[in-house]
Amino acid sequence: MDHDGVKTMADMFEKVVFTGEYEKAQFAKNLFLYDSKNKKRVWLCCVSHDTEVNMKSLEKKWGVPSGKLRGGSADLMYELLGVKAGAVNLFSIMNDKEKKVTLIMDKRLLEEFPLVAFHPMLNTHTTAFAAEHIPKIVKATEHEMEVIDFVALAAAVPAVAPKPAKKPKAEGGAEKPQKAQKKAEKVKGADKKSIEYTKEENFSEWYQQVITKAELIEYYEISGCYILRPNSYYIWEQI
Repeated sequence: MDHDGVKTMADMFEKVVFTGEYEKAQFAKNLFLYDSKNKKRVWLCCVSHDTEVNMKSLEKKWGVPSGKLRGGSADLMYELLGVKAGAVNLFSIMNDKEKKVTLIMDKRLLEEFPLVAFHPMLNTHTTAFAAEHIPKIVKATEHEMEVIDFVALAAAVPAVAPKPAKKPKAEGGAEKPQKAQKKAEKVKGADKKSIEYTKEENFSEWYQQVITKAELIEYYEISGCYILRPNSYYIWEQI
């Protein structure tokens, strides 16, 4: 199907509407990831659009250091897969002649949906076909694919244990006024998702916590520099 260029799943649902026998084709999202500590380790993940991808669980499964599994750059994507950002897809694995990229397939795409839909190298086109043909396509590229049950993988990640409560201070150990005021700012209106500050009372601290705890960026040791993490790269790619 030909259509206007799409960069987000919302655009896909609006502009790519299959009818007839392909009406229920399941859209796939595709993630291009690499190990920033060992840049030779690169993955192309083809996942159902509604499957949650837990980056920490993938890091643990693949032995990637915590926080080092990241979205690959547009240049690296084009170098290895011959496709531009926003259009990476299953078929692009055929351009990986040296087999530097490991292909990952969502178990759900293979088992839950009779029909699946991918971009055929450009985000101005979408094609739907029987899911049973995925292994045939992969075989034709002379690659192998690793099938992952992302749902089970995410469920296997243990919940983070709550931090033990701090012991109360002994009598006479009164806090300094500035420290007490800062603590009040952290507690008043605090968010339950580990966001300790409110936007209204301390915007700077709130903003820094939002972008780091959402795993959007990671600050670098060089002042003024930071590292984009997979979540932020994915948002940038969709925009």
